[in-house]
Amino acid sequence: MRTLCRPCLGVVCGALLVLTLPALLAAEEERLDRAPRQPVVLASGAVSYPQGTNPDSMLQPKSGYGIDDLQVVNIPFAEFLPRTSSGAYTSLCCITEGARWATGGDNFLVAGIDAGLVPNGAHLEQIAFYVGDTNAVTDLNFGGYLCRTWVDSDGTNRDQDCPVFISTLSNPGDTVITAAPNIPVRYRYDIDGDSTAEVVNYMVFAEFGINGQQVYDGSVRLRQARLLFRRQISPAPSTPTFNDVAPGDFGFQHIEALAASGITGGCGGGNYCPNSFLTRAQMAVFLAKALGLHWPAF
Repeated sequence: MRTLCRPCLGVVCGALLVLTLPALLAAEEERLDRAPRQPVVLASGAVSYPQGTNPDSMLQPKSGYGIDDLQVVNIPFAEFLPRTSSGAYTSLCCITEGARWATGGDNFLVAGIDAGLVPNGAHLEQIAFYVGDTNAVTDLNFGGYLCRTWVDSDGTNRDQDCPVFISTLSNPGDTVITAAPNIPVRYRYDIDGDSTAEVVNYMVFAEFGINGQQVYDGSVRLRQARLLFRRQISPAPSTPTFNDVAPGDFGFQHIEALAASGITGGCGGGNYCPNSFLTRAQMAVFLAKALGLHWPAF
């Protein structure tokens, strides 16, 4: 039985590295479309795609604001840092040759996820690790984790879990392993069910050698991680904002989301006037506020 929470213990994530031009080119190379081949289901339950396969072509992710479209976030290898309190590099940290791997000491590298990458309330549907594994020794494989840590606002009741762990098997070479977390990403909510809203942090871990083993020679390396998510409409409150839109009314959740976002203040007098016509001027206010439109170029 593998322990899924090993990466979480004692972690304070450092700031993400600024992506350099070579790293950007390397990450872009990983996204090139080639002729897809048949994926293989590994013994660990992960799905391994041979090099040249583009999982995006199977899932058809898109960019946009809709709740139906899959959104894509790529985390290049350069953003994975050693697991230290400061995030600073050491002589045993990493080698970068179109990929990254640990060279000694702790065999974990970590990248943080925040609202700048995945918006609050999004539903995380897939995590993929683009890796190279040419090491045929048992347990000298790549392990990928999605982990969460949380704490009450007063600093008490710290805890963590790792809802995703996937790994390579044998020596598949350049491959992509994926998992389906199917969890909401919420940075402040009652994650442990104790009626207290916790501050929640999300992290992606790369492990070079699993089950207590370590590999530092570059035969196991990380090229990038990728997240697929869908935006979600926030749950409606129990107490209505407007006098004329009750919890059971059609559109209640959507109207409450508009109000909570500051997109609408209603029609006055504590009402929303849900059956009134919308003028073109009012439509412009809704859209401009929702999309944050028009920032002039400097």
